[in-house]
Amino acid sequence: MNRLIAIAFTILLLALSVPVAQGQRIVHTPPASVQAGDGIALRFQLAGATPQMVIEAAVFYRFQGDLAYRRVAARSDADGFVAILPNVPATTGQIDYYMIAELNNGSIVSLPTISPTDDPFRVTVTVPKPDGPMLTTVAEIEFRIMSPLPGVPMTTDDLLIAVALFPQNEDAVSDSIRLSINGTDVTHAATITPYIVTYVPDAMPPGSYRAELTYRYAGRTQNVTEWTFAVVPPGAAVAAQTSGRQWVNGDIEFVGRSQSISGNNLDFARGSTSLYGSAGHLRYGVNGLLTSQEDARLQPQNKYGAYLRLGHYLSVEGGHVYPDLNPLVLSGRRVFGVNARSSLLWRMFNVNVVAGEINRRVPTLYTPIQEVVSERSFGDAVIRDTTFALRFRPNGAGTYRRDVLAARVAFGSGRFAQLGINALKVRDAIGSIAVVDSLKDPESAPFLSTLTTAQRSWLNENPEAFRPDLSNPKPQDNIVAAADFRLNLHGSRIQLAADGAVSALNNDISAGPLSQKYLDDLGVTVDAEILDRIDQLSWLLILNENMAKFPVRFKDDVAELFVPTSIFAYQSRLGLNYLGHNLNVQYRWVGPDYISLANNGIRRDVAGYSVSDRFRLFKNTLYLNLQYENLWDNLSRQLPARTTTTNTNGALGWYPVNFLLPRVNLTVRHQIRDNGILPQNELIDPSRLDVAIRHIRIESVSPDTVLTTLATPRRNETWQFGLGLSQTFWLLGMSHDASLNVTSIQTDDVRFRYGDFQTTSGSFGLVSDAVNLPLRTSLNLGYTVAEAQSGLTDITLMNLLAGMRYDFVGDRLSLNTEFGIVSAKTVDVKIDIDDNGTQTPFDDFYVPDPSTKTESTSLNYQGSASADYRFLQRHVLSLSFSYTKIDIRSATTVVPPNDYYLQVRYSYQF
Repeated sequence: MNRLIAIAFTILLLALSVPVAQGQRIVHTPPASVQAGDGIALRFQLAGATPQMVIEAAVFYRFQGDLAYRRVAARSDADGFVAILPNVPATTGQIDYYMIAELNNGSIVSLPTISPTDDPFRVTVTVPKPDGPMLTTVAEIEFRIMSPLPGVPMTTDDLLIAVALFPQNEDAVSDSIRLSINGTDVTHAATITPYIVTYVPDAMPPGSYRAELTYRYAGRTQNVTEWTFAVVPPGAAVAAQTSGRQWVNGDIEFVGRSQSISGNNLDFARGSTSLYGSAGHLRYGVNGLLTSQEDARLQPQNKYGAYLRLGHYLSVEGGHVYPDLNPLVLSGRRVFGVNARSSLLWRMFNVNVVAGEINRRVPTLYTPIQEVVSERSFGDAVIRDTTFALRFRPNGAGTYRRDVLAARVAFGSGRFAQLGINALKVRDAIGSIAVVDSLKDPESAPFLSTLTTAQRSWLNENPEAFRPDLSNPKPQDNIVAAADFRLNLHGSRIQLAADGAVSALNNDISAGPLSQKYLDDLGVTVDAEILDRIDQLSWLLILNENMAKFPVRFKDDVAELFVPTSIFAYQSRLGLNYLGHNLNVQYRWVGPDYISLANNGIRRDVAGYSVSDRFRLFKNTLYLNLQYENLWDNLSRQLPARTTTTNTNGALGWYPVNFLLPRVNLTVRHQIRDNGILPQNELIDPSRLDVAIRHIRIESVSPDTVLTTLATPRRNETWQFGLGLSQTFWLLGMSHDASLNVTSIQTDDVRFRYGDFQTTSGSFGLVSDAVNLPLRTSLNLGYTVAEAQSGLTDITLMNLLAGMRYDFVGDRLSLNTEFGIVSAKTVDVKIDIDDNGTQTPFDDFYVPDPSTKTESTSLNYQGSASADYRFLQRHVLSLSFSYTKIDIRSATTVVPPNDYYLQVRYSYQF
């Protein structure tokens, strides 16, 4: 009866959903909290797209108080995408993060969709056992692998598999644990108690094995742990650890796909592999991905790499690597090259060197030179103008090869203290691509050869008539030096961290170092010794007039060297962890000209301090997060006004140990941005000051009147409230995990009439598992209503996603289906400019134009299905299909064709 009820409930869920998706949109339900430690998983889906349409997906995250975001790649799985955040420290009270997906049609999708770096998701970090060593925890079970240790060989005469358990619910464990070896269930032959799982096999031939421990929790089978080990003949264990004959593990995957996206055929084939192994303290591995989507006009789509690690003494990675030196220098950026690390003298001396390229060369593509003739009339006279245009082809702008060389030397193991010194050099290879800037460039010769002799002769006499396309990026040069210090006292309860860096950037090095000829043209005198010094330093950094901040200032036509403060950045943090409190005090200062070309996720021109505290109550079931932050910009007084931003955040979370009780998370945020400028313009009516385009001050200077343009006044206030609930319960013979999230944001602008914004969004998620069936269903409902510009723009979004997974033939065959619908309605009135009946632009103001009111609706459906068949234990064959129907009703929008894909995938794990 329970089985019939479960099937009926599943059909009811699916009947509620009409087949899914609006364009491409990331769907994600933020967790109410995460636990400190390794392996924090963040999952999301991409509505209107599939994993195979995604070139690269990633999550950018930062811990509370961090200056810059770090990047972690997201991999696709049966439930969408998942990104694993490593090493979440117990000392942080909050994680900020956002998602990015780059699609093969060139578009980029983010969540949050608006200003993800400024308004990311914020999740509380909990510490279930702050005073003791943290064990690995899965589904209310902590465990330790006792025998055999991962990667350590076991002899045929010493066979024992043992895992220690530390469950919170001892009564439910013994009958819920399952143990399998190489996919074969051996639970019946194992001894299982609430505290330990042991299995002594009768015989295991020499070879490679994989052990897997699962736990049936709340009606759902979850993987507790799995690891690989080798069985060797008696007496061969030591030899196996040192001889390098350890079995190699890995996986191989092939994907073929036929698809149509927005009417474009984007078929592709892809193959990937990952091989790894170990021998004693030696670890090694290779990986690679080859795809037919590789294109010389793009950055690399094919990726490959290899690594070799010898304990903690040496690590060498080659190919596409993601080094992490210092958050102000290089952190998580993809580099094609080598990343080598070494740790010696009991980890007291550490070296990290990175060499390679950040961007590969993409050559420029020009169209032939075109003669453009135009005529202008002046009375009876007609003036004829002739120019010769050299333009890029569509997507023909090139990219310079960008080389990077970085190093970090650190003294100290980091357990108590560590001092690090970092250096980075990034330079674009000028000769890597041919760019035509003028008629004198040698690169212009091939294009001039297509002209007639008369045209070339005339052009040589009128070189100003040659008009090359100058939109190609200029070659840049950048050096960064940084130092960092970490101090941990009293068992890391007192933490002190500081980072300082200086950066020099040249935005165009194509002309070489600063020349005397250029200075002569300016009429400036520079000491010859300074020019010699600039030329001698060109191996390190090319200094010329294109520096982001030129370290030379002129006084009375005489130049002198100086050090600009705007090229510096530093941050410091003091953390105290006592009596259940985690108090952090931080100060940061990042100059407007501090730029690291190897880390573009740093917010510049900002300074300020923040104070945060997270404390735990009632046996760590109640968490309170409080934060106050005060930041300001315009550090070098280069802007007309300074904007100060104050943030006050609070979060209250209740995470009871008993999973029958709901988990609750409440958040509130208050933000004020103010630049201290009041509306002022005597040329327009006072009632229109809040819609004035320009704000001016009139100064009467006899006999003339001077108009001084003021900075745009700014003062807005934002309130944000959030509620998150999650609950596990049983109904109709199924276990359910339900989550509800509601967020409300309201921004009021007291300086600009149409600068307000308010949105309310809610999402409901339900994951259900049948107790007696290998069945899982999922349902996600979302609703968002937004209003902006004092009601001139209204947006309403609704989405419904439902899915089902059913396993057959002893979990060897899995069927997945997903259906969904996304509807959107937008009403928009554009803002026009009223010239106030005068010719001067200083009295213009904004006014809505009702004649521009537009209304559009879209209703998009998607249905997808896939089947995974596991045969011969380690081979998987998958077939998947998706179809998207797009229905847009708008007078100005062209309805794109429907999308579809059909894919075959084969994978082998060994």
